Amino acid sequence: MEMVLVGWWLVFCLVITTGLRSSHIAHFTVQGKILPLDTFEDKVGRSNWTWGIETWILNGVDLMITRQNKPALW
Repeated sequence: MEMVLVGWWLVFCLVITTGLRSSHIAHFTVQGKILPLDTFEDKVGRSNWTWGIETWILNGVDLMITRQNKPALW
């Protein structure tokens, strides 16, 4: 029973290792399609990038603040 378990573990490790190795090779050989940002002006100058915050992040903040009975520090 132990040999079967060790055998399956080795097959699992072989599959994971092969997948990670091929992913790393593909990551290092495929060139990026977007030029990297060097300065803040580079980000501002790109037309397909936006500046701001997602609206869903602040949905419940005002409700949470108004329902508190006790101050944060007392």
